[in-house]
Amino acid sequence: MRREYVADLERLIDANQALSPSSRPKQGAELLGVSLPTFWRWAAEKQDFPKGRRLSARCTVFDTAELIAWRESKMKGGRNEL
Repeated sequence: MRREYVADLERLIDANQALSPSSRPKQGAELLGVSLPTFWRWAAEKQDFPKGRRLSARCTVFDTAELIAWRESKMKGGRNEL
């Protein structure tokens, strides 16, 4: 399962060639392999989840590198804590 997830992520990265430094919630959810409602729930409930930055009343972005680092910290040691 984890290898498939990593392979999917590598394909996503290859498709984009260079990840944007910031991600909208939909992109962040795709990066983490979860639905958009789950992404927002984690942002609201998980203390260690990367904080979003509001650009306007209807636009929030998340640091892509922080999302990747958070995901990797949850998958350390072969345990998937996502």
